Amino acid sequence: MTKAGVLFGGFGGVEVGMSQAGIEPVWSIERDPAIAAVAQANFEHKIIVADILSVDPANLEAVDLLHASPPCPNFSNAKQDAVETENDIALARKVAEFVKVQRPRFFTLENVPRYRKSDSWLKIIQPALYEAGYMVHAALLNSADFGVPQTRRRFIVRAVRGGFVPWLPQAEPWPGWFQAIEDLISELPDSQFANWQWALMPEELKTMVIANGCYEKLVSRLASEPIFTLTANSNQAEIKAFIINSQNMNSSLTVRGENEPMFTIVSNMLAKNSPPKAFIVGGQYQTANNAIRRIPQNRLSDEPIWTITASEHGDTRVWLETGRVVALNTRALARLQSFPDWYRLPDNRILACKGIGNAVPPMWYQKLAEGLTR
Repeated sequence: MTKAGVLFGGFGGVEVGMSQAGIEPVWSIERDPAIAAVAQANFEHKIIVADILSVDPANLEAVDLLHASPPCPNFSNAKQDAVETENDIALARKVAEFVKVQRPRFFTLENVPRYRKSDSWLKIIQPALYEAGYMVHAALLNSADFGVPQTRRRFIVRAVRGGFVPWLPQAEPWPGWFQAIEDLISELPDSQFANWQWALMPEELKTMVIANGCYEKLVSRLASEPIFTLTANSNQAEIKAFIINSQNMNSSLTVRGENEPMFTIVSNMLAKNSPPKAFIVGGQYQTANNAIRRIPQNRLSDEPIWTITASEHGDTRVWLETGRVVALNTRALARLQSFPDWYRLPDNRILACKGIGNAVPPMWYQKLAEGLTR
């Protein structure tokens, strides 16, 4: 079996992907004790809690595959005025040292797009790979092309020592975020859009929200209260949901429909208690002879049913529709990052979101690794 080591391991999204690809992680290095503790609770291999600069690669078990995800705050689009630091250069030199000492057959690297133009990559890591006899393929890739229900553009490097780098896996149709978390919706907490979010929302979405029963500041109804009176609207029958994200009123509003991937999950999504919010439409379609039926979503058995309004077309159909605003919890964010449900998340929401947001999507890495090592 291919053995692997991971630099800057974080929550271990890479290790999850490796395991799903039939690769055995044997060690990982993570400097944050709290993050490392979560990873260690989920894996059997050793999580080394240390600054990578203090670790001698010669003292670690030799691996066939080495992965590195160097910290990227100074290369993020959120810090346009940031400059590459001495520490960034030192970390890149350490990655190069691991390559030279460990000499793995395969090497992968993941980082934000701007890293591809950094001295860390162009002047240190890339030359070290060439010097050690690797063929290198580097590209900007999107996780949604690999089945992850999230758009996440990253700089991805794949290298093979003494051999050709295989073609990338064929791009897949983009998956929708709604299907990935549909079974979790009943347990997501009710929420409401902030006034400034409502103000930034496109008019067609406001119309959808109002038509489906969420108005008057979108206050959620209790189970003991009747639902809002609604009108039949067959044009909205196929719309299930949309999701929005905006951390504050000075930022842009990102809107994704049910069949689109989630926008990029970042580590501070819960830092200000402002998780992404989704509007969910639940409903039932019924013909005169009951030939077609969709079961209403997100209503418990002891809650009142939605108001039924007959269509203007007579007795051929009846629509039952309502809307609900929900906030995504950490399990939903983990799903959208393609973490499997067996992965144990910490109770601390801020820590959980930090680890999820900084992780490499496991499904993405699994498919990259399978294409590289087989």
